[in-house]
Amino acid sequence: MDNFSLIESVKNGISIFQPTLQTIVGVIMSTLFLRGNKDTEELSKIKNKKFGEVAVSLLESGKMSYLEFYKCRNFLKVAKLADDRIKHKTNNEKIDQSENTLFDFDWFMRFFDSVGNISNENLQNLWAEILAGEVQKPNSCSLRTLDIIRNMNQNEAKIYTELCKYVLSSHDSYFILSSGFIDHDGFPDEEELNKECFEFIFNMNLNYSKHILPMLECGLLTSDNNLTVNITGEVEVDMHNDKICCYIKLSNSAMENTYFNEDVLFLTTNGIELFNIIRKAEHFVYDVEYATRCFNRIKNKYANMNLAVEAYYLENIEGILRYNSDNILLQTI
Repeated sequence: MDNFSLIESVKNGISIFQPTLQTIVGVIMSTLFLRGNKDTEELSKIKNKKFGEVAVSLLESGKMSYLEFYKCRNFLKVAKLADDRIKHKTNNEKIDQSENTLFDFDWFMRFFDSVGNISNENLQNLWAEILAGEVQKPNSCSLRTLDIIRNMNQNEAKIYTELCKYVLSSHDSYFILSSGFIDHDGFPDEEELNKECFEFIFNMNLNYSKHILPMLECGLLTSDNNLTVNITGEVEVDMHNDKICCYIKLSNSAMENTYFNEDVLFLTTNGIELFNIIRKAEHFVYDVEYATRCFNRIKNKYANMNLAVEAYYLENIEGILRYNSDNILLQTI
């Protein structure tokens, strides 16, 4: 984009309506570019939420360089996307519309510095989710997570967004069942149990080296990969997302405790923060098919345990699950 087009894009398209975002953008622009000067035409425009006009005026007056203008333009574009998300999510919710809403200035300054260099639309959409989440729920994204995201490229962001569909949780742990991502060569019994899981992930064009390993390097997944629980009469394991839930407990005939052990890919603290941002996106959909195949594998592996599945959605998956009108499973997998 040439300089003229860049200026026109800022002039014509950026207005922010959500009061908290108006305050944040105004404070950042006045702090960075007006440098405490309170007697300027630009400050009056900031108070009137004419942020695009302010940026152009500062550029033309020499108070802002083209690099700063470029960063400001990207920031304003992401802020507008975030504003759209906030308005969409809160249509039926009462939210704080106060101009005096408190916010972490240091966090938003770091955000501005990070997002200013992002012109890719897909990445801008991810950053908009982060900004919207922080406005609606402060401290939802730590500075450390912000730095991790800042260092991710478009492909890495796309990979993690895709992997988030397969995330399950159990108590305070978040993980991806690794059955489909790891080839259990040399273990015939395990290989047979994992076959359906592995084929599903393979058909989704996912694998360990190209998709899991980069996320380990980014710091979003951890190499600590054992979910181990001593199952007793009182202790159960549950794995779930918002679509499907698997409960694992001792069978009635079991005479002693059993150790439940599964290979999983745990999300790090930063991975959990980013996952919670991604899963709130408008078009995010949890996986059910891979989870169901993994639950089937667990049932076959631990024959001395009962495995029951309960789902939180209405769609029928023919041949796998059947539900009544209350969404309760009538037939185990």
